[in-house]
Amino acid sequence: MPGYILHLTAAHMFLNTLPEGDPLRCRPDLQNDFYIGNLLPDAVGDKTASHFRNPKYLDRMIVWPRPEEFRRKYASHMNEPVYLGYYFHLYIDKVFFSEYLPQAVEFLNENGQPAELRRDVCSVRIKKNGQMITRNQYLSEEYYYGDYTKMNTWLCERYHLPEYLDPPPVIRV
Repeated sequence: MPGYILHLTAAHMFLNTLPEGDPLRCRPDLQNDFYIGNLLPDAVGDKTASHFRNPKYLDRMIVWPRPEEFRRKYASHMNEPVYLGYYFHLYIDKVFFSEYLPQAVEFLNENGQPAELRRDVCSVRIKKNGQMITRNQYLSEEYYYGDYTKMNTWLCERYHLPEYLDPPPVIRV
């Protein structure tokens, strides 16, 4: 999933869908905890454990999180905003990698056939325009990571995110 701006945007949008009287929607301290939890999975270098990825699939080009494993492990804490935020992050990442990304790109081997294993992927077809690029180009600032920068700028402007990034009134970890 793109960086923290998109996660904050998704969290903000989710909180706004909650009923007016929901404590998570109307209490800044609980919202703060939700936002913190939402950012925690990416606060580490190696995200394998923090995203509950299945070790069996780490050789794939796309390895999505397993929010159900997080929920199972922390079942007794799922009413706490930090844990809900963490779970929400994993859920959004899973949707991004399992539903959105396959609609946007296709990973191909040297024969132009679809490939899942990282070692087999030689090129990437951008479905929107049919453009073919190398795997390294795709994983560069020019494409995959650069698109995040463009998207983040738009999201900050659209949702006025800097006001949400000010130091919160209460920080509990």
